[in-house]
Amino acid sequence: MTQITRLIVWAITLTAYFVDAITLQVYTPVSEQPFADMSSYTGNASAMHGSYRVFWRIDWDAAVPSIEIALDVKTGGWLGFGLADPASGGMRGSDIVTLSVQQYNTTHTLTSLTDRYALHHALPAEDSCNQYTLLGGWRSEQNGESRTFVKFSRPLDTMDLQDRQFRAGPVNVVMAFGKQENVAYHGGNRHAYSITFWEEERVEEVVEDEKEVVEDVEEDMIVTEQVKKDEQIFEFEYRSPPTPIIAKETRYMCTSFEFNPPHPTNASALATGHIVEIHPIIDPVTAPYVHHYLVFACDPNMETYKQMFLNPTECVTNGVEVPRGCDSIIFGWAVGVGPLVFPEVAGLPFGDPTDPVDARYLLIQVHYDNQMPESTPEGLLDTTGVMVRYTYEKRQYDSALLQIGDPLVNGKAMPLGKEGGKQTFEYVCPGECTSQWPWDIHVFASSLHMHSYGRQIWSSVTTVSTIGPANLTVSATTDIDRMDFYEFAFQHVSSMDVVIKRGDRLNLHCIYDTSRNLFPHTRPNDTVVNFNIGSEDEMCINYLFYYPRFPNQPDHSICGLGFRGEGTICGAFGQNGPKWDLELPNPVLPNDTRYADPSNKNAIWFGTPPDLCSDTIGEEEEPVPTRVFVVQKLKEKLGGWWQAVWAMNGVWVG
Repeated sequence: MTQITRLIVWAITLTAYFVDAITLQVYTPVSEQPFADMSSYTGNASAMHGSYRVFWRIDWDAAVPSIEIALDVKTGGWLGFGLADPASGGMRGSDIVTLSVQQYNTTHTLTSLTDRYALHHALPAEDSCNQYTLLGGWRSEQNGESRTFVKFSRPLDTMDLQDRQFRAGPVNVVMAFGKQENVAYHGGNRHAYSITFWEEERVEEVVEDEKEVVEDVEEDMIVTEQVKKDEQIFEFEYRSPPTPIIAKETRYMCTSFEFNPPHPTNASALATGHIVEIHPIIDPVTAPYVHHYLVFACDPNMETYKQMFLNPTECVTNGVEVPRGCDSIIFGWAVGVGPLVFPEVAGLPFGDPTDPVDARYLLIQVHYDNQMPESTPEGLLDTTGVMVRYTYEKRQYDSALLQIGDPLVNGKAMPLGKEGGKQTFEYVCPGECTSQWPWDIHVFASSLHMHSYGRQIWSSVTTVSTIGPANLTVSATTDIDRMDFYEFAFQHVSSMDVVIKRGDRLNLHCIYDTSRNLFPHTRPNDTVVNFNIGSEDEMCINYLFYYPRFPNQPDHSICGLGFRGEGTICGAFGQNGPKWDLELPNPVLPNDTRYADPSNKNAIWFGTPPDLCSDTIGEEEEPVPTRVFVVQKLKEKLGGWWQAVWAMNGVWVG
């Protein structure tokens, strides 16, 4: 027997013995009922028509606070549960655990747990380290119905870049199951959801009447005043007309409506004021089907807007796009997203017909996601909507929307298929543009927007300043907003507090994967991906909500790639073309030291393996069991041979 043959036989033997480095297995006695008392858990959630139930309790008194989770799923096959990327909510960027319960003999079952992480829409990779404790499993086959129950625990925060952190408030989760014992494609048996494992602690703040708070600020910075405690806030609710949930996997529905609260003193007059909060209204009965929605401010004179008025109309999935006059996103909801709360000194104006940013005429676009169409209940109607909180007394500042990147959607077409692949664009709104602003601005919310080919998107602000007697020039680049695992189906509005000064540079980065046609049925002959408003096309825009609003809207409302896809536009695009246009090339090249961001800004840290595994998360860490390091080092030694050996043993999937 040659040395290579001996090595292969040795590797196969070890593989059969160890299975893999991060799979845990325990034996549980066979019983008629699950071995856990469901009432002992402090929280629970149900999804997928009740086929998937999650239970949990948190041990705050442990040396390292931890969570115990139990899954009760209607299947006899494998289960998957994970914490999704907080910024997106989809599979990519998720921390996932897969489990299965198999009949070992007549007295015991064998439960297996594998710690994983997902960077792609494929079989999730195995973690380098495992911080889970597997507590057991149970499986039943009765009256033709399968049921699997498992429970496990883990520290809330493992300090591991291949794991996500359990935290207070809504947490994006993903779940799936299959009929096979080994992990395979889940088909429609998957769901994205939001679970609040525990509530955030709220600290009440006492505000004195009529008190004004003024802080020392630099010249040209905004001085804000404290909102009066007696500000009267009113509520306006809009619910879509009953919209049927049908047996279709993906469907978009658009409905336009008018936000027109009554005048406080004159019924025949038009009320004016500020919108100060926008809350989602999700029907609990149809919540599992509502994937996300966007609310747009519109031009009511557009014919499509009129046709959709209080008339739910299928859009996007049938080729009908959102009307071009609905250009401003004012709110977005997705799994795990709460209300949009405006700063205490600002609001979104409404009621002035001469105002180009009047928020009276709105459109809601709802994405329905039905992954089990064959199980769709009959007669199910959705009334998703929004609750708008507003005041008739205008606050100190109007808010507005600034679009950066490719606001006119004139980007250069990208090759598709064999000639495609990773496509990267970096658009700049240079300091030469922002220096024309009348004042600095506060950005309090952001929405990053691409379409289906988009994979990663982030925006940044670069401030250049001089320091010291020698007037040394230094620059600092920080993120405004970022989605490292962008999903077109998981769009939302992020809250923040970022000051952008006149003269600052704004950059928007968009990365796409055009290696295969994502629309073979509707666009079978496409050889390129164009930039346009269609869902099969692409976009690269960052919508920034800011205050104080610039005068003479829409002046300074857009900044980035110029008219006809060349140059740089600095401000409004009016009837006679752009008001301010520069010959500065856009998009910028990565080696452009004046207008491009540092090259390391696209780094994704999630999924990075640790240098050393530990079985405790505390000050005194101990190494994981030796067998894990044996298998890990075996993989390192064999390199590509390891995959071949594992494939021969029938357990490796490439």
